[in-house]
Amino acid sequence: SADLYGRARWCGAYGGKLLGAGGGGFFLFCVEPVRMDGFISSIGAQCVRFGIDDTGSTIIIGEE
Repeated sequence: SADLYGRARWCGAYGGKLLGAGGGGFFLFCVEPVRMDGFISSIGAQCVRFGIDDTGSTIIIGEE
C-alpha cells in the first residue's frame, strides 16, 4: 500500500486515503481534474471515476 500511495503521489495525486483494508480495500486519491487522464494512464492500477454533488444519498444501483 505504501508503494501504491507513493506512485500515486508521483503520478499527480495530492493526497489519498486507504479505505476498507483487510478484505481488499481501496485507495481514494485526490487529483486535480486537469491531471486526471494522465494520472489514470500512469498509475498502473484499476481506477473508478466518481463525482461529488450536493443532493445527498441516492440509490443508484438496483433502481427499475
